[in-house]
Amino acid sequence: MSIFNTILGRKQRSPDVQKASKICHQLCRDDPIRATDIKALIALGDEGIEAFRMMLTRNDDPLGITQREQIIDLLGSIDISNHQHASNTNSNAIIALLSSFLDEPDGMLGAKAISALVAYGSTVDDLLLSALKSNNRRTRSYAARALGQSNNKHAVAALIDALHDDDARVRSDVAEALGKLGA
Repeated sequence: MSIFNTILGRKQRSPDVQKASKICHQLCRDDPIRATDIKALIALGDEGIEAFRMMLTRNDDPLGITQREQIIDLLGSIDISNHQHASNTNSNAIIALLSSFLDEPDGMLGAKAISALVAYGSTVDDLLLSALKSNNRRTRSYAARALGQSNNKHAVAALIDALHDDDARVRSDVAEALGKLGA
């Protein structure tokens, strides 16, 4: 770390962080989004995830709704089953990237992310439980539906709490989920 960076409290960015940042900048410029960029971001693991999340929360909002939808669709379509060794790491990265969309103001993005996340089964139950508390009603509604399909009896308590949601549609989806879980 240089003296200048030490004085300012900055760390030098690792090559992987620099690469992730470059990929994120490319994502902002591409239309349509390229699957190779998404796969490269996944391969970078934590550095790629952190750079992506930082990009999503930037004030100048470099990604539009259409690009965000494309990213969710690409993440949901990646087949990792053929790569046994990298499969778990890649799955965790994909789950982390998809979870970045759960608090989006546009509830359709959260709903699309949940639809992609359910492919990972019980691995994402905790994410779905936290999505029940999202600020967006559509995200809460989709989380309730997904939990109803999960057969996770541990979700019952959180779903019962969600019966007090302010939104009637969410309450309806929660009640239906509880019925599917036999509660």
